[in-house]
Amino acid sequence: MRAMFGMACVAVMLAAGPVMGRVVAVSREAKLMSAARDGAEGVLGVLLDDGARINTTDTLGRTALHYAVAGGHEATARMLLDRGADLNAMDTEGHTPLALAYAGGHTQLVAFLQSKGARSDGDVATTRTISPVSRPVYSAQAETMARSLRSQLPPGWTCTVTTEPGRMGHPHGLGEPMFRLDFENRDVKFPAEHGAISKGQLSPCLRLHFHSIDEQREIERVVEAERVYSWDIPTTYAVLRNHIVVSSPGWKNHGYSTPKANAAIAPLLAALQPAMHGSASPRPEDMITTAQKDAAEADRRKLSPGSTRADLLRYFQEEGGLSNARQRTYVHRGCEVLKVDVKFDPTETTQSVVKELPTDRIREISPLRPGWSIQD
Repeated sequence: MRAMFGMACVAVMLAAGPVMGRVVAVSREAKLMSAARDGAEGVLGVLLDDGARINTTDTLGRTALHYAVAGGHEATARMLLDRGADLNAMDTEGHTPLALAYAGGHTQLVAFLQSKGARSDGDVATTRTISPVSRPVYSAQAETMARSLRSQLPPGWTCTVTTEPGRMGHPHGLGEPMFRLDFENRDVKFPAEHGAISKGQLSPCLRLHFHSIDEQREIERVVEAERVYSWDIPTTYAVLRNHIVVSSPGWKNHGYSTPKANAAIAPLLAALQPAMHGSASPRPEDMITTAQKDAAEADRRKLSPGSTRADLLRYFQEEGGLSNARQRTYVHRGCEVLKVDVKFDPTETTQSVVKELPTDRIREISPLRPGWSIQD
């Protein structure tokens, strides 16, 4: 019974989870990486006992341990190491699990991996930087920006600065930024839920990387090239006079985009709006690049009546607002201000209006439309 339940959980996670590097076939190894990403130790045990190869890599060169560490799942990482995972495996960018722990800000996991003898990228490869400006100038710019933003933060929110090379991390495809700002409110909590799986309470947070504006063209090229490959993809958050600001899906609320998670971070996003996007709120269509629109249109064309909810979730993620299992608004994974409205036919004849299944079929799907994110 436990094995049957474990495999059912794997099917749900593969249908609804964030995009990772692709494994050539839908195999035990692909399921292993998906379970590691979600911290599902019970599912991992089932798959490993069933013969899944623990150090298999996907098209990003990442192993299950990479994904467990990137998600901050210490118990999962311990289990994988106990079962023979390669502690210092490097992905195609030369990133080790320890480097991903640094990038995710998982300090306890960093300490654990170091205690096991883990190496960071700097031990095995040259850290790539974009701007030639010296670190003291980076630090001065970081403190100026942080001081300005702190004066606008809602109660309970903090802003911390990181400028130390090798400690700022970076999303897939980009080098380290000039500096990093982390926002968090430990006075507020939201439930960390993924489908039927609950992992306790988390504080809302946001990480932003600031690169030189001189790198805007190259960064936008990387953002477009990387958008389909990894959970650790870069996204453009804002373009300022002297900086292009980059984030990543996993850096906003630990990767959770549930209505409650969105509501928890909404005050911060509203406070950052004037500094990041101007005091006069722009139209959502003004925030969409031609490349983003073309990519979203291409993904939209892959969906039609008869496609499943799982098909939809490969390209779009759930939006807030009024919804149920029969109708919901979704935003494109590569551009959160491009939306589609979808109506579903349930899989089961007795299925309740709150029960969503990966096998539910699309009955109607609207054209893409621009619109600001809705916070519940």
